Amino acid sequence: MITDSFLSIGLEKMTGGKRAFISFTKDLLFSKGQECLWLLALKHNIEPFAHGKRKGHSPFELLGIDLGTNDWVDLVLTYQL
Repeated sequence: MITDSFLSIGLEKMTGGKRAFISFTKDLLFSKGQECLWLLALKHNIEPFAHGKRKGHSPFELLGIDLGTNDWVDLVLTYQL
């Protein structure tokens, strides 16, 4: 049998984790928002599509842009500012 205190503790743990994640996300987006958007755009443009008519091809590949790698993390680490 599940008691009220057990449910209360479980709910506090779940909402506490969500609050921490939301706080972290807000801090990240407000302090480094533009940089995050650039990284997301780079990731989107390098990774191949998983399904659909363009499956297996990235947006950069479809435009004829060859960066030498399909790993966006390698590019970020290689060309740090």
